[in-house]
Amino acid sequence: MSKRKKHNFGECAYCGTIGKITIDHIPPKNLFDCELPLPYNIIKVPSCDLCHGQNSQVSMDDEYFRLMIIMREDTYSHPAVKKIIPKVKRSLANPLKKGMTKALYKTLRNIELKTPSGLLIGSKFGYTVDPLRLDNVAARIVKGLFWYERGYRLPNEYRAISFSDLGFHSETDAVKRRVEKQIIYPLASIRPKTIGNNVFSYRFGYYEDDANKSAWLLTFFERVYFLCFTLPL
Repeated sequence: MSKRKKHNFGECAYCGTIGKITIDHIPPKNLFDCELPLPYNIIKVPSCDLCHGQNSQVSMDDEYFRLMIIMREDTYSHPAVKKIIPKVKRSLANPLKKGMTKALYKTLRNIELKTPSGLLIGSKFGYTVDPLRLDNVAARIVKGLFWYERGYRLPNEYRAISFSDLGFHSETDAVKRRVEKQIIYPLASIRPKTIGNNVFSYRFGYYEDDANKSAWLLTFFERVYFLCFTLPL
């Protein structure tokens, strides 16, 4: 039986289900050192078991998300990442998680290294990332943040979408310049709200024509970025 505290009744911040709820954490609490208390300002939102059950797809995506971002070369030296690496190694060695471990090994391969102009300069051993799974986690985080910041759940007529920095790098230079100028730079000028030892921070802004339309810049371990939006369906 789950030992997580349960509320008697409430509305899920993600899907709007009315009933028994648990507390979900933003960012996912698996990004923090399990031997230390969670940050005092970690965000808590009400969630139904379907949206955040221990054995749900969401829970597995959270674990995949953690694994993928701490395996990046640009995050590996972050102090907070060093603290959770032993926990991740134990998780991968857990017989109950052999499916995830096997799936990871299948993605290992030699990756070509190219200059910005496309010139092949070598190769290195790496792994393949499923950006859709990462974006799904980031989009869910934004729905929780919207509930926290606005005081109500994102209406059903809207959706949260996310674009990882990996996906953004694949866009054309013209698209990159336009997005940077119109969205990223204005968001970057806003003072971030930070949780933990620079484990997670976020910036956001709302569109003047619609209070439910918003743009968010999420940062994990000071290196991993997601540009997210809440937009009408």
